[in-house]
Amino acid sequence: MARLVASPRAWSCESYGVMIGKYILTYYPGQPSRTLLTELFRTNRGLTPIGAEYCAEVSCGMFVRGYRDADWGEWLRMSLALFPTETEASLTTGMRDFRARRDAAVFVVDRGDDRLAGFVEAGTRAYADGCDSSPVGYIEAWFIDPDVRRQGWGRGLLDAAENWARAQGYTEMASDALLDNVVSHKAHAAAGYAEMERLVVFRKPLTP
Repeated sequence: MARLVASPRAWSCESYGVMIGKYILTYYPGQPSRTLLTELFRTNRGLTPIGAEYCAEVSCGMFVRGYRDADWGEWLRMSLALFPTETEASLTTGMRDFRARRDAAVFVVDRGDDRLAGFVEAGTRAYADGCDSSPVGYIEAWFIDPDVRRQGWGRGLLDAAENWARAQGYTEMASDALLDNVVSHKAHAAAGYAEMERLVVFRKPLTP
């Protein structure tokens, strides 16, 4: 993204702030640009209240960030939507275990009003099908609320997960999806993930 420099005094002019905001969103569309504007407006770096008003006007109040303890209820809500056959007790146990891991992280889409719009769980696996390195980063769960899908927020979550994996020294990121989840297949492909193989999982109980 092109570097934009503006003095605090310049930003105090409403028309100038709106002009710069529209320029960024027009010529550099997508979640990263919206995140830049959001952070500028939310932190009020040399801005007047026009920042918050314009941010709401262009609907860029949402942003991707790391998980916070206060997000638990929203994380659970979305987890239940992502895994409808799981019980709340089962998901709660898994979520607590995931948060206790040192080799994992959770990132969320913040709507800007204490509500979330999506999350991704990034973890570590010793091995992953199709990968050449070990260990690798792994997308353990990925969800976006229906009302904000196809707006770049899913990609923004993957970007956060991948940046976390790079910081751990990993050189590959892996993921998976059910065979019939075509929407997820397309979303992964659009984000640069290549399909490596397909498989069917079998199970047989062993009698004593």
